[in-house]
Amino acid sequence: MSTIIQILEEIGAFLSDDHFVYSSGKHGSIYINKNDLFAHTRACDDAGKLLAEKYQDAAIDTVAGPSMCGIIPAHWTAYHISRLKGKEVFGVFGERDSNKNFVFQRGYDKFIMGKNVLLVDDITTSGATIKKFAQTIKACGGNLVSATVLVNRNPQGVNSDTLGVPFDALASMEIPAYEEADCPLCKKGIPINDKVGHGREFLKAKQ
Repeated sequence: MSTIIQILEEIGAFLSDDHFVYSSGKHGSIYINKNDLFAHTRACDDAGKLLAEKYQDAAIDTVAGPSMCGIIPAHWTAYHISRLKGKEVFGVFGERDSNKNFVFQRGYDKFIMGKNVLLVDDITTSGATIKKFAQTIKACGGNLVSATVLVNRNPQGVNSDTLGVPFDALASMEIPAYEEADCPLCKKGIPINDKVGHGREFLKAKQ
Protein backbone atom coordinates (compact mmCIF):
# COMPACT_ATOMS: atom_id res chain seq x y z
CA MET A 1 0.00 0.00 0.00
CA SER A 2 1.31 3.43 -0.96
CA THR A 3 1.60 6.28 1.52
CA ILE A 4 -0.93 9.11 1.35
CA ILE A 5 1.69 11.40 -0.26
CA GLN A 6 2.41 8.76 -2.92
CA ILE A 7 -1.33 8.41 -3.55
CA LEU A 8 -1.63 12.17 -3.99
CA GLU A 9 1.41 12.30 -6.26
CA GLU A 10 0.14 9.46 -8.44
CA ILE A 11 -3.03 11.37 -9.31
CA GLY A 12 -1.29 14.73 -9.63
CA ALA A 13 -2.87 16.15 -6.48
CA PHE A 14 0.43 16.91 -4.72
CA LEU A 15 2.04 19.88 -6.46
CA SER A 16 5.38 21.45 -5.63
CA ASP A 17 8.02 23.84 -6.99
CA ASP A 18 5.45 26.40 -8.08
CA HIS A 19 3.82 29.59 -6.77
CA PHE A 20 0.41 29.03 -5.21
CA VAL A 21 -2.11 31.16 -3.37
CA TYR A 22 -3.91 29.38 -0.53
CA SER A 23 -7.46 29.91 0.73
CA SER A 24 -5.99 32.00 3.57
CA GLY A 25 -4.55 34.40 1.00
CA LYS A 26 -1.01 33.37 1.90
CA HIS A 27 1.47 32.12 -0.69
CA GLY A 28 3.61 29.00 -0.87
CA SER A 29 5.41 26.54 -3.14
CA ILE A 30 3.44 23.37 -2.29
CA TYR A 31 -0.24 22.75 -2.94
CA ILE A 32 -2.36 19.72 -2.09
CA ASN A 33 -5.29 19.66 -4.49
CA LYS A 34 -7.87 17.81 -2.40
CA ASN A 35 -10.55 18.46 -5.02
CA ASP A 36 -8.61 16.26 -7.43
CA LEU A 37 -8.33 13.59 -4.75
CA PHE A 38 -12.09 13.51 -4.26
CA ALA A 39 -12.65 12.95 -7.98
CA HIS A 40 -10.57 9.74 -7.93
CA THR A 41 -12.59 7.01 -6.24
CA ARG A 42 -9.70 4.53 -6.19
CA ALA A 43 -7.44 7.06 -4.48
CA CYS A 44 -10.15 7.89 -1.92
CA ASP A 45 -10.64 4.19 -1.35
CA ASP A 46 -6.91 3.75 -0.69
CA ALA A 47 -6.79 6.79 1.62
CA GLY A 48 -9.75 5.49 3.62
CA LYS A 49 -8.08 2.11 3.94
CA LEU A 50 -4.91 3.70 5.31
CA LEU A 51 -6.89 5.55 7.98
CA ALA A 52 -8.93 2.45 8.80
CA GLU A 53 -5.79 0.37 9.31
CA LYS A 54 -4.42 3.02 11.66
CA TYR A 55 -7.49 2.75 13.90
CA GLN A 56 -8.56 -0.86 13.36
CA ASP A 57 -7.71 -1.81 16.96
CA ALA A 58 -9.68 1.09 18.47
CA ALA A 59 -13.27 0.73 19.63
CA ILE A 60 -15.12 2.80 17.02
CA ASP A 61 -18.85 2.87 16.33
CA THR A 62 -19.07 5.95 14.11
CA VAL A 63 -16.79 7.92 11.84
CA ALA A 64 -17.80 11.58 11.49
CA GLY A 65 -16.52 14.17 9.05
CA PRO A 66 -17.10 17.92 8.91
CA SER A 67 -18.88 19.26 5.84
CA MET A 68 -17.81 19.47 3.17
CA CYS A 69 -14.30 18.16 2.71
CA GLY A 70 -14.39 15.68 5.57
CA ILE A 71 -17.42 13.81 4.25
CA ILE A 72 -15.69 11.68 1.61
CA PRO A 73 -12.64 10.54 3.64
CA ALA A 74 -14.86 9.88 6.67
CA HIS A 75 -17.19 7.61 4.71
CA TRP A 76 -14.40 5.66 3.05
CA THR A 77 -12.76 5.22 6.46
CA ALA A 78 -16.03 3.97 7.97
CA TYR A 79 -16.41 1.55 5.08
CA HIS A 80 -12.96 0.04 5.58
CA ILE A 81 -13.18 -0.10 9.37
CA SER A 82 -16.45 -1.98 8.91
CA ARG A 83 -14.71 -4.52 6.68
CA LEU A 84 -11.75 -4.91 9.05
CA LYS A 85 -13.94 -5.35 12.12
CA GLY A 86 -16.66 -7.41 10.44
CA LYS A 87 -19.39 -5.11 11.73
CA GLU A 88 -21.13 -1.98 10.52
CA VAL A 89 -19.42 1.26 11.49
CA PHE A 90 -21.57 4.30 10.75
CA GLY A 91 -20.42 7.19 8.59
CA VAL A 92 -22.02 10.59 9.19
CA PHE A 93 -21.21 14.27 8.74
CA GLY A 94 -21.81 17.57 10.47
CA GLU A 95 -22.92 20.76 8.76
CA ARG A 96 -22.35 24.45 9.44
CA ASP A 97 -25.22 26.48 10.86
CA SER A 98 -25.80 30.22 10.36
CA ASN A 99 -23.20 30.95 13.06
CA LYS A 100 -20.57 28.77 11.34
CA ASN A 101 -20.77 26.20 14.11
CA PHE A 102 -21.22 22.51 13.38
CA VAL A 103 -24.50 20.70 13.97
CA PHE A 104 -25.73 17.19 13.26
CA GLN A 105 -28.86 17.32 11.13
CA ARG A 106 -30.80 14.62 9.22
CA GLY A 107 -31.13 12.62 12.44
CA TYR A 108 -27.40 11.91 12.51
CA ASP A 109 -27.16 12.81 16.19
CA LYS A 110 -28.46 9.33 17.03
CA PHE A 111 -25.25 7.90 15.53
CA ILE A 112 -23.17 10.16 17.80
CA MET A 113 -24.90 10.01 21.21
CA GLY A 114 -23.34 7.30 23.35
CA LYS A 115 -21.06 6.17 20.50
CA ASN A 116 -17.29 5.94 20.21
CA VAL A 117 -16.53 8.42 17.45
CA LEU A 118 -13.54 8.88 15.16
CA LEU A 119 -13.33 12.40 13.67
CA VAL A 120 -11.89 12.38 10.14
CA ASP A 121 -11.03 15.40 8.00
CA ASP A 122 -8.91 15.89 4.90
CA ILE A 123 -6.19 18.47 5.51
CA THR A 124 -5.55 20.73 8.48
CA THR A 125 -3.54 23.93 8.74
CA SER A 126 -4.85 25.80 11.78
CA GLY A 127 -6.89 23.07 13.48
CA ALA A 128 -9.90 25.40 13.85
CA THR A 129 -12.31 23.07 12.04
CA ILE A 130 -11.24 20.06 14.09
CA LYS A 131 -11.63 21.98 17.35
CA LYS A 132 -15.15 23.13 16.49
CA PHE A 133 -16.27 19.75 15.22
CA ALA A 134 -14.81 17.95 18.24
CA GLN A 135 -16.84 20.24 20.49
CA THR A 136 -20.00 19.38 18.56
CA ILE A 137 -19.36 15.66 18.85
CA LYS A 138 -18.86 15.95 22.60
CA ALA A 139 -21.90 18.21 23.00
CA CYS A 140 -24.01 15.56 21.27
CA GLY A 141 -22.90 12.95 23.78
CA GLY A 142 -20.27 11.26 21.66
CA ASN A 143 -17.06 9.79 23.05
CA LEU A 144 -14.34 11.21 20.81
CA VAL A 145 -11.79 8.42 20.40
CA SER A 146 -9.49 10.52 18.23
CA ALA A 147 -9.32 13.09 15.47
CA THR A 148 -7.29 12.40 12.35
CA VAL A 149 -6.55 13.85 8.92
CA LEU A 150 -4.90 12.78 5.70
CA VAL A 151 -2.26 15.52 5.86
CA ASN A 152 -1.32 17.87 8.70
CA ARG A 153 0.30 20.94 7.15
CA ASN A 154 1.29 22.44 10.49
CA PRO A 155 2.57 19.77 12.91
CA GLN A 156 4.07 22.38 15.26
CA GLY A 157 0.78 24.26 15.63
CA VAL A 158 -1.71 21.40 15.26
CA ASN A 159 -1.27 18.41 17.54
CA SER A 160 -2.95 16.68 20.46
CA ASP A 161 -1.77 19.35 22.90
CA THR A 162 -3.03 22.34 20.90
CA LEU A 163 -6.31 20.65 19.95
CA GLY A 164 -7.03 19.23 23.38
CA VAL A 165 -8.05 15.87 21.89
CA PRO A 166 -6.14 12.80 20.70
CA PHE A 167 -4.90 13.56 17.18
CA ASP A 168 -2.88 11.94 14.44
CA ALA A 169 -2.37 12.20 10.68
CA LEU A 170 -1.35 9.92 7.84
CA ALA A 171 1.33 12.48 6.93
CA SER A 172 2.68 15.53 8.72
CA MET A 173 4.75 18.08 6.89
CA GLU A 174 5.56 21.70 7.54
CA ILE A 175 4.40 23.65 4.47
CA PRO A 176 5.58 27.27 4.75
CA ALA A 177 2.98 29.93 3.95
CA TYR A 178 3.86 33.58 3.48
CA GLU A 179 2.01 36.86 3.45
CA GLU A 180 2.25 38.49 0.05
CA ALA A 181 4.62 41.19 1.32
CA ASP A 182 7.01 38.55 2.69
CA CYS A 183 6.66 35.95 -0.07
CA PRO A 184 10.08 34.91 -1.44
CA LEU A 185 8.38 33.59 -4.59
CA CYS A 186 6.90 37.02 -5.29
CA LYS A 187 10.28 38.64 -4.70
CA LYS A 188 11.87 36.27 -7.22
CA GLY A 189 9.20 37.12 -9.78
CA ILE A 190 7.92 33.54 -10.05
CA PRO A 191 4.50 33.63 -11.78
CA ILE A 192 1.47 32.69 -9.72
CA ASN A 193 -0.28 29.46 -10.69
CA ASP A 194 -3.79 30.43 -11.81
CA LYS A 195 -4.97 26.88 -12.53
CA VAL A 196 -5.19 25.50 -8.98
CA GLY A 197 -5.67 27.15 -5.63
CA HIS A 198 -6.76 30.76 -5.40
CA GLY A 199 -4.26 32.28 -7.80
CA ARG A 200 -6.84 33.31 -10.37
CA GLU A 201 -8.88 35.28 -7.82
CA PHE A 202 -5.71 36.85 -6.45
CA LEU A 203 -4.56 38.00 -9.89
CA LYS A 204 -8.02 39.28 -10.81
CA ALA A 205 -8.12 41.39 -7.65
CA LYS A 206 -4.79 42.91 -8.66
CA GLN A 207 -6.10 44.14 -12.00
